[in-house]
This record gives sequence, C-alpha cells and structure tokens, in this order.
Amino acid sequence: MICKLCYCSEFINIDSDIGDYEYESSFGYSYLKCANCGLYLIDPLPDSNTLEKAYSGTYHAYNHQPSKFAQYLKKKYWQSKIKRCLTFVAKDASILDIGCSLGDFLFELRERGFKNIQGIEYKKEVADIARARWLDVLNGSTEDVKFKKIITI
Repeated sequence: MICKLCYCSEFINIDSDIGDYEYESSFGYSYLKCANCGLYLIDPLPDSNTLEKAYSGTYHAYNHQPSKFAQYLKKKYWQSKIKRCLTFVAKDASILDIGCSLGDFLFELRERGFKNIQGIEYKKEVADIARARWLDVLNGSTEDVKFKKIITI
C-alpha cells in the first residue's frame, strides 16, 4: 500500500479487526497512519458494494433537516468546525472536503470568505444537490480523482 498524499509505503498500525456496526460491514479493517505525513486511512479500502451499502439514500448526512431548529443546530456545528480551522488554515488555503455530502461545510467556508474550496462526494445525486448550491463538488472517490496537493485537517 502507498499513501495517496506523500507516496510513502510505511504505516503504523493503530487498530485492527475493525467493523462497522451501523452498516453491518464485515470485520477485518485496520486503521493505519502514514509514518511520513500522518494521514489516517483504513485498510483494505472498501469496495463499491460496501460503499453503496454504507452510503445508501437513508444515510443521515444526505437528508436535509426539515425543522428550523435542526437546521440551526447543524449550522452551529459546522460553524464550530470552521472556527477551529481558522486557527491554523489561512482563508486563501486550498481546501478539499472528502465526502462532502450536501456541501454544508463548504457552504459555511464560502460564507466565511474562503474561495479555494472543493468537495468530492461518492453519490452522484448528492453531489448534484451540492452543485445546485453553486459549490464546486466532484462526483466519485479519491481513487477516481487526481489531486496536486491535499492538506488534511
């Protein structure tokens, strides 16, 4: 295995025999950390069947919150994440939100003046909704798209 960010082939095993109780995926995943850049990943990467099961149409992040209070709480959640990011990410930084869903984080970044923002979303219909919000969102997985530089937070 090679790190997608720095191309290092050395990893530190963080945890093994991980399963996903919510989506009933089989056990056997490991959490790894790149020894060079610190990127965390799972091994093996889930195949498309596993991703389809995990990110079905009922996945919680794909559903717009109908109540005003739920919308308020969601907005406050993303604003708190952005406040934390502002302590170590300049507004002119390039930011990629992997698994951006409806683009709520990107939307809030844009509201705060960030301009170099992009998302990637696995589900086409969800990426289409994010794009309808005038967000730059690619459809696919990190395996499908080549990036020049990624900074993880």
